[in-house]
Amino acid sequence: MNFRFLAGTIYGLILNTEEEWEKIRSENHTAGFFSRNLVFPLVLMASVSSFLGSILFIDTGLSASYAVLTGIRYFILLYITIYGTALIFSKAAKSFNTDCDRDLSFKLAAGSIMPLLLCQIVSLLFESFIFVNVLAFYGLYIFWAGLVTLSKPPSDKKIHLLAAETAIFLLLFVAGNKIITMLFDKIYYTFLS
Repeated sequence: MNFRFLAGTIYGLILNTEEEWEKIRSENHTAGFFSRNLVFPLVLMASVSSFLGSILFIDTGLSASYAVLTGIRYFILLYITIYGTALIFSKAAKSFNTDCDRDLSFKLAAGSIMPLLLCQIVSLLFESFIFVNVLAFYGLYIFWAGLVTLSKPPSDKKIHLLAAETAIFLLLFVAGNKIITMLFDKIYYTFLS
């Protein structure tokens, strides 16, 4: 893991969004590099936060194994959502006459979901800080700036691409959460309770 890239990218995308996307475009890192050095550490921190919040601060009356399953469930959910969003968006972008391959789509998804992951690290650990999730909407601007910088879509298609990315993410997140939660609850109540 490249912690300098992680910290620099988070700082750059939040405070100097356009310049950071230009830097990302010029560096030409692969989606795998982004996955290992940006997505994985943030998803891991959010999952650990989910585990710790569940075991330390939420009185569910369930055993500690439920807290472990909560962390694992959140890890799987975030990875499915991020990769699924990138994959589906790369296909959807072609219908809008926009050149957006899988690598570019993954970079856009990873960058735009990064504020949500940062907010989740705080709000999953301390449930009373759930209001910080409002700050995750900054990811929409990060996506917009990245889309303009990296793929240069036709101006009349930008808002459609933003809506498509948002809808894909929300659908995958909500449906994935429902399915994974049902599965993990069955595992817990069948084998671990």
